[in-house]
Amino acid sequence: MRYKNPIFGFAEVPETRENAKGKHMRILCTGDLHLGRSSSKVLTTRDGEHSCENAWDRIVDLAEREHVNVLVLSGDIVDENAAYFETLGPLERGMRRLSECKIATYVIAGNHDYEVLPKLERDLREFNLHLLGVGGEWQQTVHSNNGEPVLHLVGWSFADRYVDNNPMQSFPSLASNGVPVLGILHATLDSASCRYAPVPTSDLRQRGVDVWVVGHVHAPVDCRDGDCPVLNVGSPQAMDPGETGVHGPWIIETDGRNVTSITQVPLSSVCYCRENADVTEVRAESEFKDCVEKAVNDIIATYPQFGDPPVFSCRITLSGRSSLLREIEVWAEKVVKSQPWSGEGVFIDEIPLDISLDYDVRALAESGDAVGIAAGILAAIEDGKLQQDYSGLLESVKSEIGEVFGSRHYKLLNADDRPTPECYIRTECRRLIDTLLRQKGEVSNA
Repeated sequence: MRYKNPIFGFAEVPETRENAKGKHMRILCTGDLHLGRSSSKVLTTRDGEHSCENAWDRIVDLAEREHVNVLVLSGDIVDENAAYFETLGPLERGMRRLSECKIATYVIAGNHDYEVLPKLERDLREFNLHLLGVGGEWQQTVHSNNGEPVLHLVGWSFADRYVDNNPMQSFPSLASNGVPVLGILHATLDSASCRYAPVPTSDLRQRGVDVWVVGHVHAPVDCRDGDCPVLNVGSPQAMDPGETGVHGPWIIETDGRNVTSITQVPLSSVCYCRENADVTEVRAESEFKDCVEKAVNDIIATYPQFGDPPVFSCRITLSGRSSLLREIEVWAEKVVKSQPWSGEGVFIDEIPLDISLDYDVRALAESGDAVGIAAGILAAIEDGKLQQDYSGLLESVKSEIGEVFGSRHYKLLNADDRPTPECYIRTECRRLIDTLLRQKGEVSNA
């Protein structure tokens, strides 16, 4: 089966394959399942439709259908340590099916499940489940087929919610047995200040490992620089609007000595998307709807054609120049409320405005009234001098945003999904200028 992945190009995924003969291996890799959670900001037609539990069932279906030999899970399988009883049933159901297909599962613990995963592994060990690296100690094991070694695995697990040190500092010497070596790690790559096992990608090179499977960051990243691919597998189910793009597990194939292919398989039931739409030429509501529809169609056209299409949750940012700021805000609000958009399976989550006012901001800034003050702030943003000229305003907005997004109601929101202080200030200044000029009769009310 052939599909087009806009991030990683074309790939071939066989619909069926016999189990490994000799030393050929098919390894299904994923992580950050976060059992207990569901995709947010998506309208559903039935309970659990976009849950991570359903994603787990689809992963097991994929493992059976593709006749893989090993399943590798790179941590945070369970969303919270206290969710033992909530997740035991779904995990046992899936592990039983995998065991019946003679598929071994190797897993490590992440910062969310470092306590509960050892308990689950103890109760599910009969289903060929193997937890590596308990207690923050590297552990090696060899997977065999018909008594012959076919894959060497080395893994490390979180022992606490926070790990400030780099776990690669204690990486062991690897026993050489002539088969591919797969490393499993839950860590934050290339972020030294992070408290979740900070690891420079360069530390993963030249360790005798043929391919790394890394968890923690939900956005998939395929880094194949050099001889050792580093695969941040991402979450198989996209869970919030900050987790854009294609999500799904990966199939790694080996020939007994080398990694021969790495392929992503789209699996998430939700695809969060972002697109821009230029409204400079828009003069009427019908033209606005056409503009938004084009942006949505562009999103759908780039998604890989593989299996059942996901539900698309789209965020369309409006750009360009216009004097119809108020009208466009009203039209955008109507579109967001009229769901689903353009048929079943397509929803517009939000339509942020990043529209420049259709007049000379710097000329307006010459006046000493409220319009001039707001225009001066916009000019400072354009010049990159907001911190220099309006530090008090910037710090005040930062404080307000921090208080809002620091509350428990927003704790699951992806940090990348939060508007910046500059964005807030720019939007409110444009809105203020548009309102005041309309009051003065200098902008027509369409």
